[in-house]
Amino acid sequence: MTSIPLAAVAARPRFLILDLFRLMAAVAVLFYHYTARIAPTWGEPPSEIFQFLSGFTVYGMLGVHLFFIISGFVIFLSAEGRTV
Repeated sequence: MTSIPLAAVAARPRFLILDLFRLMAAVAVLFYHYTARIAPTWGEPPSEIFQFLSGFTVYGMLGVHLFFIISGFVIFLSAEGRTV
């Protein structure tokens, strides 16, 4: 088994903004499930409990797509310059 030298790993640039966008996408999905899902979990719809917040968090379902798009880009960057 070959290991990658630590210096080679540290030399690669890390895109902090991509990590922040992935975090925001995951948090958006979390808020969507907690405040804006259609199915009533507390006896009444969350849109009635969180009236103002659910107007924004209803779009949190798009965070799943954003998370996987960014993850695919990060996987592509990590595989760049390597052989199979």
